[in-house]
Amino acid sequence: MSAISLTRGRLSRARLGRRADLWLVPVAFALHVLEESGGFTGWVQRHGRPDYTPTDFVQINATGLLLTVAATMAATRRPGRRLFVAYYALILTQQTLFNPVFHVGSTVAFRDWSPARRRPSSCSCHCGGISRGARSATERSAGARWSVP
Repeated sequence: MSAISLTRGRLSRARLGRRADLWLVPVAFALHVLEESGGFTGWVQRHGRPDYTPTDFVQINATGLLLTVAATMAATRRPGRRLFVAYYALILTQQTLFNPVFHVGSTVAFRDWSPARRRPSSCSCHCGGISRGARSATERSAGARWSVP
């Protein structure tokens, strides 16, 4: 074996470890959905759509989890900045920015706790897990000009 192949092998294993951190994203999303399952349907029925059912909740979140898992598989199996930027734009920003803004904003607007905000520890776990996965993935794309806090 040449020195180049040994070096490449070590780099590949290091990158695989950092990419593996992205798997925290679907895990954190699943925990977040589990937290919401305890009352989100009733909350939506009170404040938005009276015909919203538990089946709607399951279908919407199962689709979101399936898409998150598929996108994470793609981002962890194929290295490249473009794919990660798409993952960041379509998956991470929705889950780390728009979802908390929705829950806080709707809590303020309706003066009724949005179910995912009842336990701040799990919300911070969700966002913390996603941030850790994003930082690790950002580190793997050497020379990237943007970073995730």
